[in-house]
Amino acid sequence: MKKSGFTLVELLAVILILSLLMVIAVPSIMAISKKMNERGLDSKIELIEDAAVLYAQNNSNTLKNELGECNSNSEHCECASTDETGASTDCKYVFTITLDELIKEGVYESESDTDDPSVCDVTDPRDKSNCLDCATITVKLDDEYKTANAYFDKDGITTKTVCN
Repeated sequence: MKKSGFTLVELLAVILILSLLMVIAVPSIMAISKKMNERGLDSKIELIEDAAVLYAQNNSNTLKNELGECNSNSEHCECASTDETGASTDCKYVFTITLDELIKEGVYESESDTDDPSVCDVTDPRDKSNCLDCATITVKLDDEYKTANAYFDKDGITTKTVCN
């Protein structure tokens, strides 16, 4: 009489092989997931920087009136060089703005459906408990308002939902 089925040793061998495959696969999958979350954050940051540039260009006259003349003596200006007379050239207005302010100005859309300030408007894809709302974006706008660059401060990503 012949019995059909698997022996205990065969079942243990299959379980061992599957376990080894899991040990190899899980870290790879986790690394891919982390990399995708990083890319998600980078994409959000790029959109936020674009919104800050749009804000700066749309409000350039107001900003110029608020900040005053741009030269090497101004704390809100950054000048790259000086000409032969010693005058500053290639100056850029420099100011910071938070994502929360960009949302209030209507140039960036909140991910949240509520106006509750305790709710995060834009979350960090790497860690959903982190909020991008209070992170600062430094904008550099040229003197003639033709070009602007924005730089998002990743160190400003916190769990805070209400900015100072």
